[in-house]
Formats: sequence, structure tokens, C-alpha cells
Amino acid sequence: MSIKKIVRTLRRLQQVSVRIAGQEHLAEDPLTPAAKAILDALDLTAQ
Repeated sequence: MSIKKIVRTLRRLQQVSVRIAGQEHLAEDPLTPAAKAILDALDLTAQ
């Protein structure tokens, strides 16, 4: 797998933290099967 493909696949993953009425909320995109496979192969976990 090329670095270009890895970057394109993982670039879509985003995480945002917002504060609403004084409470912190975290929203994130779900992992796609391709992104999960890449992270598993790299022995990394999504945070």
C-alpha cells in the first residue's frame, strides 16, 4: 500500500471537541473498514 493511499484514507477521519452550556462534547467520524485495517496493520488504535 502506498503512502498516498494511506494518507487519503486516514485524512477523512476527524475529531472535534465543542463546549455547549459548559459541558465538553466530543464528536468523531466512525472508522471505515479501510482505515481500521490500516491502523491495525500499523498496530495503532484510534483515540
